[in-house]
Amino acid sequence: MAERTLRVGDDTVACDSSREGDTWVVRVGGRTHRFRCTRLEPGLALVECRDRARLVHFAPRGGRTYLHLDGVTIEVETARAEAGATAPSALSGDLRAPMPGLVVKIHVQVGETVRTGQPIMALEAMKMEHVVRAPFPGVVRALCAAVGEPVEGDAVVAQLEPVPRGGAS
Repeated sequence: MAERTLRVGDDTVACDSSREGDTWVVRVGGRTHRFRCTRLEPGLALVECRDRARLVHFAPRGGRTYLHLDGVTIEVETARAEAGATAPSALSGDLRAPMPGLVVKIHVQVGETVRTGQPIMALEAMKMEHVVRAPFPGVVRALCAAVGEPVEGDAVVAQLEPVPRGGAS
């Protein structure tokens, strides 16, 4: 579970978040919210909660993510991990397939340094090509699928190791 701080204007709220399969669970105060989030393209996601779907624009910037939903901008900051704690999932380095599909192209090699947003591999699903991109600067540590291989939705298809500050961007 990751501790996060949400800021809307001058209001600040602490919450905890975790994933259960393809569902996010966010606990704020005594309330629990469950939703599914599907990344459609860089900076745009579809969020489904209680039979309602909304488009959310997002922009990660320096340890924070800014979400724009229903005319409101929300700043999300992940608490720094204590020594020995696991890194937040956004920096885990596991790149996952957005949906079941077939690997049609691999753009990188193991050991290659990549920048944020760089294509890692392309999957074909529902007659469309979906590109898996690097969410942060890093070094490709593993490619977990090959061209021509089918993959399940949410399967790890590649692993990145973050580049220390001052590295690739």
